[in-house]
Amino acid sequence: ATDVYALDIVLFEMLTGTPPFHGQGAGEIIIQQVTASPPALVPLRPDVPVLLDRLVSRILAKDAAEKPSMNEVAAQLREMDALLGGAIPTPLPVIPGQRRQPFHRR
Repeated sequence: ATDVYALDIVLFEMLTGTPPFHGQGAGEIIIQQVTASPPALVPLRPDVPVLLDRLVSRILAKDAAEKPSMNEVAAQLREMDALLGGAIPTPLPVIPGQRRQPFHRR
């Protein structure tokens, strides 16, 4: 479950240009991860497919019973790619220490 959650944090930041949780330090961020609801992708990135928004929300869910396995995540991403004909947004290279604007579709 930890690997799926870590993947989702990276995916969220790739799609929005910002992590889902913010704080002054690691402690504040950890508290938010445990107590706060993550923001939805669509308000931050309206062009994100609804299916991808739902998957990201499921992975970041607080209830472990709602979280998909890594196999489910991989299967859903492959299914989305096939359904959307490659319309899943592609990331740009990451430059350490530099914030990027949200990524755009290919």
